[in-house]
Amino acid sequence: MTGLMAGRNSTVLSAFTRLAEQVRRHSTRARLSTAVPLGTRNNHHQHVTSAERSRDLLLTILGSSPTKRDAKAYLDRFKPASPEAQAVQERKKAAFLDHLFKFPDQQEDASAEIQFDTSQRIHVALVQLRGVQKLSEEELLGVARTVVKLEQLGLVSVIVVDADLDQTADILTWKQNMFTTVDRVVQVIEEEGGRARPLWNGLFGQSHRQVNSIISPFLLVAPLNRGHIPVIAPVAYDEDSCLHAISADEAMVALAKVFAPKSPSDGLSNLINDVSSAFLLDKIIIIDPLGGIPSEERKGRSHVFINLQQEYEEIKAQLMVDRRVKRQQNTIHLRNLQTVHACLAQLPSTSSALITTPSYTGAKGTANNPDPLIHNLLTDKPSFSSSLPVAGLRTPTTDTTIVRYGLPIAIHAGPQLSLVNGNIDLNRMIHLIEDSFRRKLDVERYLKRVEGNLAAIIIAGDYEGAAIITWENALKDGDDKIAYLDKFAVLQKSQGAGGVADVMFKSMLYTFPDEIIWRSRKNNPVNKWYFERAKGTYKLPESNWCLFYTGEIAGVDRLQDYMNVAREVEGSWAD
Repeated sequence: MTGLMAGRNSTVLSAFTRLAEQVRRHSTRARLSTAVPLGTRNNHHQHVTSAERSRDLLLTILGSSPTKRDAKAYLDRFKPASPEAQAVQERKKAAFLDHLFKFPDQQEDASAEIQFDTSQRIHVALVQLRGVQKLSEEELLGVARTVVKLEQLGLVSVIVVDADLDQTADILTWKQNMFTTVDRVVQVIEEEGGRARPLWNGLFGQSHRQVNSIISPFLLVAPLNRGHIPVIAPVAYDEDSCLHAISADEAMVALAKVFAPKSPSDGLSNLINDVSSAFLLDKIIIIDPLGGIPSEERKGRSHVFINLQQEYEEIKAQLMVDRRVKRQQNTIHLRNLQTVHACLAQLPSTSSALITTPSYTGAKGTANNPDPLIHNLLTDKPSFSSSLPVAGLRTPTTDTTIVRYGLPIAIHAGPQLSLVNGNIDLNRMIHLIEDSFRRKLDVERYLKRVEGNLAAIIIAGDYEGAAIITWENALKDGDDKIAYLDKFAVLQKSQGAGGVADVMFKSMLYTFPDEIIWRSRKNNPVNKWYFERAKGTYKLPESNWCLFYTGEIAGVDRLQDYMNVAREVEGSWAD
C-alpha cells in the first residue's frame, strides 16, 4: 500500500562520527572565543571551558536523536568546503564586501568576480527575540547558549530584539532603553562563548511610515562574514534622517527581503546587492514567551506543523475570532503567523520557520524533550509528527510550531472522478507511484480495478506525493461501501523531509473523517508509522497482510467487513 521509506535506521554510528567531525570543523572555522568580557554577571560562566562546551554540544546532538537519513541530509547541506575552495570563497567575499561598501554610483559590474559557489554559502537564521526585558537571566542565557550551538553547527543567527518598550516615550528615552537591551543580549552571547555585534542604527530606511529598505547591507554582511552574530535594534531613518522606532515584525520582513534570491526583473545589473549569492537564509525563528501558534483541536496547545499554502487563511481566521485565549495573546500569535508568512513567501521552498518559547529554547535536550532549534536544524522536522492522533494517549504536546510555506494540496473527489478522463496527469501519477514504491505498476490492470470506484485523489504540490482512495464493497453483493487507501506515494527525494507524508495523511483524514482502512505487508518497515496513526490494527490469518483502520465510527464491530475488503483487493504490480 505504501512507498514510504523506513523511518529509522539503527546503524547511525558512521553518520554520527561524520557529524561530530562536522561540528569540530565548523567550530574551528567559526573561531569561537572562550574568553569572556570583563564585567560579566555570573562568574560561573567565566570558567566554562571549550571542552565543556563541546561536550554540551555533543550531548545536545545526541538528545536530538537524528536518524542516519537525518544526519546524512544535514551533512550534505552543511558540508564544509575544502581548504582550496574555502580560500577562493574568502577572496570572493572580500571583493563582495569591498563593492558593497561603496555607494551605488561608485560600484562597477563585478558579477564574474563575485560569482559564489552556492553550495558554500553561509547559512543564516533570522531570529526575533520577543519580550527580552521580561526574560530571566537563566532564560536569556539558555537562548544565548542555543544560538552559539547553532553557529557551531553551521547556522549563524541574525537577531532582532523586540523589547516591547513603550513607543510613546520620547525617542531619546526609548533609544537608551533599547540600546541597553541590545547590549544585554550581546553580553550573554559572549558569556556563552559566541561573538556578537550590536547594530543600533543606520540599517533600516523608512518612507511614509513604512520600512521599505535596508540602507546599508554592508552593516549586516560584514559581521556575518567575520563570524559575528548581529544583534539589531528595530530603528529606522526616515527621509529627513530622523530616527524612529519600528516594529520588530517590519524589521524581520525587511531583512528577509535582503536575503531573498534576486532575479533580473528586480532591477539589479549585477550581483553586488544580491546578498543571497553569499548567504542562504535557512530559518526564520521567533522566540516568544507565548510559544507556538495555538491549535483548537489540541486544546490550546501549539500546532506541531503548519503548511501555509494549505492552512494559513483558516488558522488566521481562527486566531481572529477564537475566545479560547485572551485577545491580547491572540493578537501576538496572529502577528507571529503573519510575520513568518511574509518572510517565507520571499524565500526558497527549503526555508522554514520555527516559533517557540525561551524556556524550550534553553532546555537541555533529551531524546524525549529535544531542544527544538537544534533538533530542527539536524532533522529538518518537528520534535514529533503532526499527523499523530491528537487524542492519542502517547501523542506528546508542545509549545513549538514548525512552519513551511509548503505545498498546495489538491483534493479531487466526486462520482465522475477518473485517472484518465479528468484533471489528473496519468503519466506523472504513474511515475510518482513507481518511484515511491520502486516497483513497476501494471497500469492496465490497475486502471481496470480502480476506474469507476475512485473516492478521492489527493495530490501534494507538483506530484510530490499522492493518495488514491477507492470505494470498496464490504460484501460482494452489498451496497455498503468502505473508503480504502489504495496507494500512498511520496517521491523518494521528498521522503523524510518537508512534511509531505504528514500533510497528505491529515488531508486524507479530513476528507474521510468517519472511517478509512488500508493494508500493508506484515514485514513492511513503515508499519510502525501506521501503528502510531491507526485506531486499530489486525493481522489477517493465513495471509501476509496487516489491516489498519481509523476514523470516528471505525471500530471492531466493523472488523469483519474490513477484513473482507483487505482480502479481496487485487494486486497491481507488474512483478
